[in-house]
Formats: sequence, structure tokens, C-alpha cells
Amino acid sequence: MLPPKPDTAGEPRPPRAPELDVWGGIKPSPKLINSRWGRRAIPTPPNGWGPALEWWRASPTRLLSTAGWYFAFGVVVLTVKDWGFAWINVWWLWLVLIVVPTIVVLTMNNDRPIAAGAHWLYHKRRWIRTYELESVRITSGLTANDLALGQDGKELLIRVDNLQENPALWDLVYNGIRHSVANGAQVIDDSGAKQTTRSVLNL
Repeated sequence: MLPPKPDTAGEPRPPRAPELDVWGGIKPSPKLINSRWGRRAIPTPPNGWGPALEWWRASPTRLLSTAGWYFAFGVVVLTVKDWGFAWINVWWLWLVLIVVPTIVVLTMNNDRPIAAGAHWLYHKRRWIRTYELESVRITSGLTANDLALGQDGKELLIRVDNLQENPALWDLVYNGIRHSVANGAQVIDDSGAKQTTRSVLNL
């Protein structure tokens, strides 16, 4: 039995979605769930789609931490390459160490804002009607699985660990996936994958 499809106001709320396995586990952070910082990044939904009910956005602290890791990696590479710290006196290498991590973090797709209404998902400047999906696919990433949702001949890739950091957001999306699959959406398996999409998503 499928849980009911909520109205555009989100009622009744879907049941708790199963938690997908992610390397390191999922640790929901209240600061990232429905924050003002996140809300400012979400455009107005299309007419008639209903309001944003749940959202998630990586915090500035997380983004700075990610940039710091890239910076540290660059320092290690330069130090090993020169067998020492002679590179420290080259001013333009410092510029590269600062500018490149900044650009990478600002253009990263994985930590872009995510929002969900009762019947839609927003990510990477795209809107997906979650109850009208054409295909569903799980693809393996480095530390987490990506969820590929197909609609209008295109796929939207979104990290499942980011989705699950706001459990209520994941509930909304997962309920739409279940209904879409029941209505004929393709469930696609990646070649060579250890688990099927159905088994990962508990469909």
C-alpha cells in the first residue's frame, strides 16, 4: 500500500523514509535544516506548485572547511613536488592556493541548496515534479550514492546524504519516488553496481 499523496500544503505528511547507507553515517544538523541562510537561496516555485516545505543548504562553515581541505591538499602537493618549502617564496603559488579552492567551492554542485514542496524538488537551478518522474537511478559516488531522477529526457543528480540531512525533506522526495515507480517510472541499475536501485531505495 502506498502512503497517500499529500496536497500542495503537504498534508498528510509522508511517513518516515528509509535511511540509505552512507559512508560515515548521516548526522542531521539543525543549523542546516530550514535555515534562513538556506531559504534565501530558494527561488519562488512555479505557479500552482505550492510552497517550499523543507530545505537544506550547506553552511558557510562547511564551505570554508571544504576550501580548507583543498588548500591543505595543494600545500602537500607543492611541498612534495619541491621536496621542501621553497615554493613559499613564490607569490603567485599562494594566489593559486587561495583562488582555486574558492572557485571550486563556489561552483560545487554537491552542496548547492536543496528544497522540496509537497510535489516538487529543487536543486542545481532545476525543478523536478517528484510524482511524475520518468526514471530513478542510484549511481555510486566516492563517499555517497547519487540519486539520479529523470524527467523530460534529463537527469538531475543529487547526493542522498545531503537529502537525508533533513529527514523531513527526504520523506517528501521519497514518497514521490515511490508513487512515480508505482505509476511506471523506470528503475535503472548502473552497470557493475553491487546493489540494484530497488534494493538500495527499498522499493
